[in-house]
Amino acid sequence: METSNRTKAIIVGYIIVALSSVSTFLLTHLYIKYLGMNDYGVYQMMNAITQYILLFDFGITTAVMRFRIAALNEKDKTRDENLLFHCITIIFVLILLVVAAGIIISIFIGNIYSSLTDVEVELCKKMMFFITAQISTTLIQHFFVGILMSKEKYLVAKIVDLLRIVAKFVLVTILVVNIKSIMVIVYVDFGITILCTLIVATIVLIRCPFTAKFHYFDSRLLGGLLFLMFSLLLQSVATYINNAADKTILGVMLDKQAVAVYSLAITINAFFASIPNSMGSIFVPQATKMVLNKSSSSELTDLVIKPGRFQFMFCGAVVAGFLLFGKYFMNLWAHETTGIAWTCTIILIIPHLFPLVQNVCLSILTAMNKRLVRSLIVIGTSAINIIITIVLVNYIGLVGAAIGTAVSIVLGNIIIGNVYYKCFIGLEVFRMFKEIFRNTIWCIILASSISASTLFIKCSDLTHLIIGVSSFCIVYAITLLLFGLNKKEKALLLSLVKTRKK
Repeated sequence: METSNRTKAIIVGYIIVALSSVSTFLLTHLYIKYLGMNDYGVYQMMNAITQYILLFDFGITTAVMRFRIAALNEKDKTRDENLLFHCITIIFVLILLVVAAGIIISIFIGNIYSSLTDVEVELCKKMMFFITAQISTTLIQHFFVGILMSKEKYLVAKIVDLLRIVAKFVLVTILVVNIKSIMVIVYVDFGITILCTLIVATIVLIRCPFTAKFHYFDSRLLGGLLFLMFSLLLQSVATYINNAADKTILGVMLDKQAVAVYSLAITINAFFASIPNSMGSIFVPQATKMVLNKSSSSELTDLVIKPGRFQFMFCGAVVAGFLLFGKYFMNLWAHETTGIAWTCTIILIIPHLFPLVQNVCLSILTAMNKRLVRSLIVIGTSAINIIITIVLVNYIGLVGAAIGTAVSIVLGNIIIGNVYYKCFIGLEVFRMFKEIFRNTIWCIILASSISASTLFIKCSDLTHLIIGVSSFCIVYAITLLLFGLNKKEKALLLSLVKTRKK
């Protein structure tokens, strides 16, 4: 039953990624068309600052999930109640920090972005009020999601995410077209966040009732919680440095137009990163149980390989397809300066491929509560990103920001990160990548080689995109079925088809 629920949650997770991506692409097109690149740039500037405030999330969902699974596994009711009380106290403190940060940013927003007009500064202050309230509500929601995930209610949490995406797309599409104001986006995000929080809280109270009660001050428990949350904070800092800091630097050194164009690349990169991330948290309960039961390094490596192969089958194909046909897509999507945006996107997604296909490694680190060292590694290489970005933007503009991010990913996530996995965690890194790439990489190369011939056809961007992507998908699917999938994967695919028919 647990495996079935996990599989369903993963499938819904991929549906969410697909709908979220389509929604984001269409909404970005609407923003640019009805709000203009200038207002879209202002919105992205505020979005960059929002990412910094979101650092106060501290990985609440993951922390609650990991420690509650341990308490439930020991069937210790007192420890469980005490844990949840400590978590709620931490969240209350974090909300106070979020409010304080929002107030300070509102006061100094004109100094942060000197290119803004007085009218735009006032608009940003108004946006900041609702953004602060939204983030505070999100912290509460993440606590309840952690409760759901600790009880392995993966599917329920994913369905709420699905509701959020659909509701935002419908409301924003209707309102932006008619009102043409960036405040519409802010209002909708705030309203949907409140709605989703109420839904999740109601589901938890009905299906997974809990008691948060102070029994005693547990310094060891609090220390473990704060250690993991601090580790996750550093991970988030690194992520936001590699995304939001780039936009902030471009906003300061260049202008709103540069931020808007680079945001197109960031949007596609975020979609790419969300593909495997959608299933990452689903494996934390299983990884935690395996760690508590003293599973071997080989067994933990196997845990990474199976989802890693499916992730590479999809993510590798996305990279290859975007290399070949991404420029046609961006011409249809955003129209303006897409050549630079496409180049930046390629530079960002290629190095991202490797850490994303081994994303389940993070679940193992979380289960062991050993995220800190890796987070320090990534935060260190992210500092290198800032230095490279500041230097290169002066010479080559937007592409310099993308190169800085790519270098930090290669150093931190690929090279040093995997040395840490092998030497200190005991994962069999070489076997892991060998099994993940086995046969499937040749399917991607063959499909790319054959479908590349469509690039010589003279036709419109839309026709080019349809023909190229269709030919790639057909060839790739055939080669996967013939020699890409192993016996277990073919059996799983066959079982899914049979279940679908029933």
